[in-house]
Amino acid sequence: HLGILYMIITALLPLRRRNFVFRLLREVVVIAVLWGFAFVAGLSPSVVRSATLFTLMSLGRLLSRDVSPISSLAFAAIAMLLFSPHLLFDVSFQLSFAAVFAILLLAPPLQDLLGVYERGPLYAYIANLLILSLVSQLGTMPLVWYYFGMFPVYFLLTNVVVVPLAFVLMSLAVLLWITAPVAVVSQGVSWLLHWGVSFMNGMVERVAALPGVSLSLPALGAVELLLFFSVISAVAYSLIARKRPLLLLSSAMAVALLAVFCFAGEEERPENYLLIYNNRKNPLLHVVSGKSNSLLSTVPQLDAEYEYSSAPYVKRERLHEPQWVEPGYSDSLFSFDSGLLAYAGLEVRLVDNAHWSENLYSHPADVVLLCRGFLGSVKELLEVYPTECLVMDASLYARSRKRIMRECAALDVDVVDVAATGAVMLVPGDASFELVEMRGK
Repeated sequence: HLGILYMIITALLPLRRRNFVFRLLREVVVIAVLWGFAFVAGLSPSVVRSATLFTLMSLGRLLSRDVSPISSLAFAAIAMLLFSPHLLFDVSFQLSFAAVFAILLLAPPLQDLLGVYERGPLYAYIANLLILSLVSQLGTMPLVWYYFGMFPVYFLLTNVVVVPLAFVLMSLAVLLWITAPVAVVSQGVSWLLHWGVSFMNGMVERVAALPGVSLSLPALGAVELLLFFSVISAVAYSLIARKRPLLLLSSAMAVALLAVFCFAGEEERPENYLLIYNNRKNPLLHVVSGKSNSLLSTVPQLDAEYEYSSAPYVKRERLHEPQWVEPGYSDSLFSFDSGLLAYAGLEVRLVDNAHWSENLYSHPADVVLLCRGFLGSVKELLEVYPTECLVMDASLYARSRKRIMRECAALDVDVVDVAATGAVMLVPGDASFELVEMRGK
């Protein structure tokens, strides 16, 4: 969308003068409109990435310099990570940069291989649309598999409909803005825009309703993800270098690897367990009872950001959509109140303030989870909440985490750091429970 907007703005403001002031004013207007759109769109990682790339293109054109697309993409990633390092673990950030990197790297050699610009504009348009869809899907496929455990079967059909319509709709949106002072014209443009959006959404819904719209895949681990990316990189290198034997070998390895992963079988998961996510903002706990009963707790019920944190695991494990619960919730299997989470005989005490020091009596717990806001010494805490399993939530500040580690080492107390080990799974048992570290999650 931002690329279409950039094309429209540059077409409306043609560069026909050599006056530097005029060129500077033109690029300032272009950049201002792009970042204005980015702010209105919510500054998602994909929009910020696009706005940064087109800003670099505008600056390069102003200075009459050629801009390397891959270097600009790398600059955008570094700038965004310097501003917000946690974006490195954001799914949309990873998917956005993986898709664009695959397009910049693989689209040109495929265009040369197929002679896209040698057989007329219609052939070039269709071929480019198919090439961009294929290479972007190839670049994001390992991540989609890893996070969501699925592969969209009809992505080519969807892109053939959505991409041309997106250009038309963005053009109509700009035309609506231009014709706003003339009510009669703007109403006609508004009707066309509304009809176009309804048509596009209807087409996407029809495609989504087709049988076999997505292919369910077994769970993919972090090691398998890196191996998959390595094989895809080998395919990309052999394609760019035009080394046909290496291309055939790497493609065969990719197909073999895909077959092994698909038929290796899924990793067995216990029926009932409690998952502590590696979430650095606030503690996020996920209670799973079979495939149908799935509950999220300890954060506001309608907080979309935390729901987004759990969505990849929920989709990868094909769980039912989890239900948010607030403090005070209780049913026959699970209860959460006053910082105590009880599930299938397992008791987890969440400590996120200094109120525990006011308790006069001992309250044993199977697990004590230290969260952001914990104050006091570990020795005094264990006198109030005796436990054999002490867990540090990823929401703890780095300084607090180091202090707790030192105190635990001095007391010879074992502690699990969720931020270092990854998500933690607690599996209730008949007389005890099992703690499983899910590295890379």
